[in-house]
Amino acid sequence: MVANLEDIEQAVKGLKKTYITKASQHGVAEVADTDILAVYISPSNVPCRFRIMVTLETEGVFSIILKNGSSSKTLKLNSGGNLLANCAYMFDVLVDSGDTANFQTSVSGNVTLRALEIVGGT
Repeated sequence: MVANLEDIEQAVKGLKKTYITKASQHGVAEVADTDILAVYISPSNVPCRFRIMVTLETEGVFSIILKNGSSSKTLKLNSGGNLLANCAYMFDVLVDSGDTANFQTSVSGNVTLRALEIVGGT
């Protein structure tokens, strides 16, 4: 069976990854070792990835706190090394059913943060 161009275009559209914005803040003052978001974010479609872009205005360690039920794990990103001040970093974290997430920094200072859910992005 030979597919026509319209069928191929529809198939390609179905393969495109879509995203859902889960958090967005620009240059907000944050306190060291304190949850950045007022409410933990959770995935709408599982499994998926949270893609996080972050910039710290003060050099420090950036972590994601993953919770599932009563279990909570703090995962230091960038191999636990400091993020350089005023540099953009991106991280992908796999999340599944029951997971919720928040973020912290090891230093006080302004944080720019974007968190997207990449739907179907395993």
